[in-house]
Amino acid sequence: MEMDDIYDNVEDKPASSRPLAHQTTPQVSNRGLRGAVVFLGLLCGFLLVGLIGVTVHYFLTTCTLAADLIEERDRLNASLVKATQELKKLRMEKPCGKGWKRFGGSCYFLSNDTASWETGRDYCRNSGGDLVIVNSKEEQKFIAGFKRGSWIGLSDHEKEGIWKWVDGSPLTLSFWTPGQPNNGANNPVLGQQNCGEIFSKGKWNDVSCNNKLHWICEEMN
Repeated sequence: MEMDDIYDNVEDKPASSRPLAHQTTPQVSNRGLRGAVVFLGLLCGFLLVGLIGVTVHYFLTTCTLAADLIEERDRLNASLVKATQELKKLRMEKPCGKGWKRFGGSCYFLSNDTASWETGRDYCRNSGGDLVIVNSKEEQKFIAGFKRGSWIGLSDHEKEGIWKWVDGSPLTLSFWTPGQPNNGANNPVLGQQNCGEIFSKGKWNDVSCNNKLHWICEEMN
């Protein structure tokens, strides 16, 4: 065989299909994917921990702020109660004017003269008070002790049957005589009865505001 034929046979022989030792690309790709998954998992974990930390910090901060607000509210309430007590004490210590009598935190005056409801009220207002407003059974008992038919600060001027005190507050506690108020039972002789009086026996009655009665003033110190 000639040398040219030998070379031709070598060139025509196909290369081996067996993979080379260094062909490991698929294994390297799998390790890289697992590494990426692990990294993403760690990143998510860190983010979750951070989120939990922020949430806990916000919760604790909110609770602390709420506790501080509650403490401040309680402190202000205590200060208000103390100030109210001191004011009440000062009122109790302040003397009433000549001819006035003290009961609780107010001074009271019973007139010697008689006049209409409006005239009596004008006198009270010019004296620094107003016609008496009855807020309790104890106060009612006190003014009943004057034992004179007198005007009190009660009327239904604005609307018939809707009785209000001179400060505009509605009537919630009453001591009417049974059957009263009746607006004079619509008797034209008696006329409209829109003003309240306290009897000498301590009960209330509605009478004409033009009647001549004593009056009771109240001055709140």
